Amino acid sequence: MSYLMSALKEDLQSMAMEMGIKDVNAMTKFHLQNAIINSKDYAEEKNERKCSKVLRKRGKEKRREGAERTNQGRGFNGVLIRTLGVIKFLTRVLQWIPTGVSRIDHGVRRHLTFVTYSTVMLSPNNLLPLPY
Repeated sequence: MSYLMSALKEDLQSMAMEMGIKDVNAMTKFHLQNAIINSKDYAEEKNERKCSKVLRKRGKEKRREGAERTNQGRGFNGVLIRTLGVIKFLTRVLQWIPTGVSRIDHGVRRHLTFVTYSTVMLSPNNLLPLPY
């Protein structure tokens, strides 16, 4: 019976609907637990296995979503977006540096121009489709 305490309300609602309990949307978690326990179809071992399966499935989904969130910034588009962000930041920083301050300033500006041009030329919109 303790497995019912760890289940979410949505899990209890789906279990109750499978057992034939009506109007589960209006019930609170406490009432759902009591309705499941007092049901004629209640078998503790069977329901415990079902509940643990649902909890394992939810854990897998959370891990998968976390991995997707982690990998979201990787790949060509993620690198391109981060690069464009860095370029915008450096452009703003260089605007505050007076021109002719040093030779480093000239080198940084020239490099930034090249990087900006390269990034724009390599963006997915400018690439030709593959022949196959």
